Amino acid sequence: MALMNVTAHVTENFPPVFLMTASGDFLKEQALLMASALTKHNVPFLYRFYGDSQNLLPYVFHCDMRSEDGKQCNQDECDYFLKFCK
Repeated sequence: MALMNVTAHVTENFPPVFLMTASGDFLKEQALLMASALTKHNVPFLYRFYGDSQNLLPYVFHCDMRSEDGKQCNQDECDYFLKFCK
């Protein structure tokens, strides 16, 4: 079970992270725990929350390339990581 606790394995050597969740994601509270661990170890990350009470986006909304929300999330992720390629 300890291996499943990702936050316990975050160190200052952890790679940059694009951390996202959505309004209908059943794991959305976990994102804040991860953000806390990343902050504690000075790991660069970008946190994004997609959707709202009128637009409940499910757990894997970003895999639907026909969805404008999915497209936006993937574009945000690409834009974030491109900064590290220069």
